[in-house]
Amino acid sequence: MKKNILLISLSVMFFSCASQLDGISQSDKYVEKSIQYYKNKKYSKARDRFQNIINNNQGTVLAVESLYYLALCEYELKEFNNAKQSFKEYVRYSQDDLRRQDAEFKISLCMYELTLDYNKDQTATKKAIDEFQQFIEKYPGDKKYLLDVNQKINLLRQRLALKQYKSAILYIKSGKYDSAKIYLDELLKKFRDTKYADDARIAQIIIFLMNGQIEEAKKYLKNNKCPNETPFTNLCDMNYFDQPNGIYDDGEIFEDLNDNGKWDFIDKNNNGKYDNGELGEPFNDNQDNIKYNEAKSIIENSVNQSITIKNLYFIDYLKKIL
Repeated sequence: MKKNILLISLSVMFFSCASQLDGISQSDKYVEKSIQYYKNKKYSKARDRFQNIINNNQGTVLAVESLYYLALCEYELKEFNNAKQSFKEYVRYSQDDLRRQDAEFKISLCMYELTLDYNKDQTATKKAIDEFQQFIEKYPGDKKYLLDVNQKINLLRQRLALKQYKSAILYIKSGKYDSAKIYLDELLKKFRDTKYADDARIAQIIIFLMNGQIEEAKKYLKNNKCPNETPFTNLCDMNYFDQPNGIYDDGEIFEDLNDNGKWDFIDKNNNGKYDNGELGEPFNDNQDNIKYNEAKSIIENSVNQSITIKNLYFIDYLKKIL
């Protein structure tokens, strides 16, 4: 059972403000061995040893710095609740600015890992987004974490958008169009830069058509077509039918976080190319109006059909996208 470290006196904190565990370990074989276990990815052994160091050295800088390694081990062991608490304790007591910043970032990562799938309660997702945003606000000029933070926030917002979209589709299938529209409107208001925005617009058109409002559907489609076809801009992505493809294409504008004049990404697969899901610098994502053409086709296919056939057509369509 993990024990909380005792409150460290101010005199000890100020006296040892810049201490590093790596430095202390040179004169302490037990600590050195513990670090070696961590570096060799023997996280369970390392975790138990660092907990032992903390228990036997409470109120010391050694205990505080061991707490950082304890949290790292817990994170690697996917004990995210424990890791979050250990990182928080470290942030509270540590005088090491760099490690404290890293610990604050990892608190956000723990909260990210504790989020649930879109079809479950999304309270944890919203809290994780808030935590990442607070981190960015606290360290606005630090590019070390910016790419990863932005990527994580984007993934979490996509999940919230998906929950809104799926809820709307279920209401459409049950014929509760007003309720569906509430979810779609909120999606397009809060998450219009996500990949589900154009699907939400198609769902809006389906509601018009199911209500026999063909002209309103055509008007909605026209008003939501991207008016700006200028290459290398994504002004339409957030506001109109112009779905991004999730992949950086040559010529697209990007945020050069490394100031090296090229788009960078983390090649996890080591295959020399960007794969979907890999971290990359933020970029303006363009794509042809695939979703616009899909919506246009739905309207055209519904015009000459009887109401019974039309209903069957949309039910089949909804089954396809669910």
